[in-house]
Amino acid sequence: MNFERQYIYKNKLIFCKKFIDFLKSTIDKSIFKQIRNSLIKDETVIFVGSAHLAKPLEDFLQIMNIKHVQHYGLTETTGLDVSNTLESQKKHPYTVGIPFSKTVLKIINPDTHEEVKQGDVGLITLQGPEILKGYYNNEEATKKAIFEEHFLNTGDLGYIDKDGYLIVLSRYDDVIVMSNGYNVYTPLLENEAKDSEYVKQLVIAGHGKPYLTSLIVLNDNEYKNWCNENNCSNIQPNENNEFKTFLTEELNEKIKRKKDHKYYEKLKNIYFLDDEFTFENGMLTGTLKIKYRKVINTYQSIIDSMYKE
Repeated sequence: MNFERQYIYKNKLIFCKKFIDFLKSTIDKSIFKQIRNSLIKDETVIFVGSAHLAKPLEDFLQIMNIKHVQHYGLTETTGLDVSNTLESQKKHPYTVGIPFSKTVLKIINPDTHEEVKQGDVGLITLQGPEILKGYYNNEEATKKAIFEEHFLNTGDLGYIDKDGYLIVLSRYDDVIVMSNGYNVYTPLLENEAKDSEYVKQLVIAGHGKPYLTSLIVLNDNEYKNWCNENNCSNIQPNENNEFKTFLTEELNEKIKRKKDHKYYEKLKNIYFLDDEFTFENGMLTGTLKIKYRKVINTYQSIIDSMYKE
């Protein structure tokens, strides 16, 4: 009897998979292909190596079935060190691939230089025949770039997933050091917090400060809906203390989902910006990632004001 149930269940799964594949193929041919071909030819493959793709951009490429491959390397590595293939990119989205045969990839703790466990975030280092020997006539820069056993400090944060694929998160420079000495990898917190339906974009600040704050670009429609439900229409969001308290609590609940969440990884104040971060105003890169330092420098006075309240 159990065998019969398993057989029926297995056949249902096979049917569902075939139906989903058929549905995807039909939608692709009838809708996405027309859009895709207005942008790019079907046989074209996009190779991404200047920076890892922002998740929304890779989602778009996947949905539109645009062939693309991510890889990873630096000027100091004279080319590529890590790469996907067309097939592996589909199976392992958001990754930049696995190291080449003679390249050693190690994720280390930035402070102790000890290798971290697989899945833990740390500093990406690389070793191999392609790595530079040093900077010409610059011994000081060479010492900063080359660690023990000739591992190159890439300056990037990332981790290796359970299948051995590298996920690049951000520059190590995006790490903020709070006044209590704690290091906070802001992109990890931001990835969780921006899952809120009320948030279009956000940046977390707190370098040299006792607690964390955030600059937020609101989803105006969701804010209006909240106000209609809570009888606070026509109130500017920065003057709406009830909403600010509500959203701060919601964002902190989302941040708590982060792996190895620390008690000090918590927002205590937020500020709503009028303008979005865009490529045109210089706040986004060509791959749609927020220029963290540019945002912080531009809105430094607003950030400082959140620590005076």
